[in-house]
Amino acid sequence: MTSNRLYKNLSFIVLFLLPLVLSGCLKQPSPVYYHTLAGTTLSTGSILTDVPDIMLGPIGVTSVLDQKQLVRQQTPNSIRLEEQHRWAGDLPEMITDVLFSDLSLYFGNEKIYTYLGGDNMEGLQVEIYFLHFEEDENGMAKLSARWKVISIQTDTILYSTLSTYTIEPETSDYDGLAKGLSQGLSLLSSEISKAIISL
Repeated sequence: MTSNRLYKNLSFIVLFLLPLVLSGCLKQPSPVYYHTLAGTTLSTGSILTDVPDIMLGPIGVTSVLDQKQLVRQQTPNSIRLEEQHRWAGDLPEMITDVLFSDLSLYFGNEKIYTYLGGDNMEGLQVEIYFLHFEEDENGMAKLSARWKVISIQTDTILYSTLSTYTIEPETSDYDGLAKGLSQGLSLLSSEISKAIISL
């Protein structure tokens, strides 16, 4: 008697779930896509060696944007975190790697090192804080950063500015957004290099 009741209950469950499965109500989880940033591949000509050593960092990103997900600005007061489209690694770290790669084209790898902190350092320090690193409400890749060049020996600010770039992505997808933001980093690297050369 008990086995018959159990059989009937199982049959009822199967009959109840089968239409849901066939109708697609039990969907598979949506795939997650991971995106990276890339440095420029353009040649800048001769590498400049007659400059001080350059310490890159610290690199900061406002907490609104320092997320695992890519960010889209929907209105001036609202953003959207794209759960299915995420950065492949830590965002400030990836930004640092691209800036290092781009600046190396101007000054060479041996002239640049990333932020270490501590004493007994010489040369110039470049501190950067990103206020925008997202898609704006018009579908453009937007990068905005406050940055300064500091004399490490004297702890004096030699140059300080706010740089903003708006790049139209090649494509309207998330890969296009990542490429557009990478282009913005290349433009920022070029501006930083010119500032350092002029000092």
